[in-house]
Amino acid sequence: MRKPHYRTFVEFQKRFDEINRQHGLKQQLIPYFISSHPGSRAEDMAELACETMKQGFQLEQVQDFTPTPMTLATAMYYTGSDPYTLKPVYVANSRTKK
Repeated sequence: MRKPHYRTFVEFQKRFDEINRQHGLKQQLIPYFISSHPGSRAEDMAELACETMKQGFQLEQVQDFTPTPMTLATAMYYTGSDPYTLKPVYVANSRTKK
């Protein structure tokens, strides 16, 4: 929720790689993804896995969402609704849903 589409990361990666080539650098990107974020479904994670594989990433770890105080994501996690629209939001709040 409220995050840019994955295409934004793809565009960033292209620019990052080009700048590294121009300057003879050998830096790498290490993407950081969070699973079970409120509003994210299993289908979303499957799509992300496909997209990252297309780019040649071999993800070794993904962090599971952890509710933390004073964040919108935590409010969504506990209420099951979008705080801006009050519409229901899918929440993976059990071991089987995660």
